[in-house]
Amino acid sequence: FRARYKVRDHIDAASFYYTWFFGTATHVAEISCGSKATSIAYMLTLQYDSMVSEDEEYPNENIQKILPCSHHLHDDDRLGQANDLVYAMNHVTGKREIAYHSNPKKLVVGDLVQCHYQVKHI
Repeated sequence: FRARYKVRDHIDAASFYYTWFFGTATHVAEISCGSKATSIAYMLTLQYDSMVSEDEEYPNENIQKILPCSHHLHDDDRLGQANDLVYAMNHVTGKREIAYHSNPKKLVVGDLVQCHYQVKHI
């Protein structure tokens, strides 16, 4: 799953922006949703790489399920290699969205990368 969070801008402390965090569902519980008896929703416990866990109701506009590779229909070849695209399902709109590009040899804007830096003390 991926969850959209509002985070503070590190350069301008008065500004905020939205970004996606990727997590693993460690617990799923079915809950009733709204006034319709047929409406089904789930309470997800998502665990992130930092080992922080958050409970999130799903579906909602800020939670998207990452689709398994077998659901990657090759109708969107904007990056030239549709096989490298990983999609997320927006269950509110019913549309697939590109979550990230999975080929580490072809970096494009929006790819997930891990960055480490070392501060040299003088």
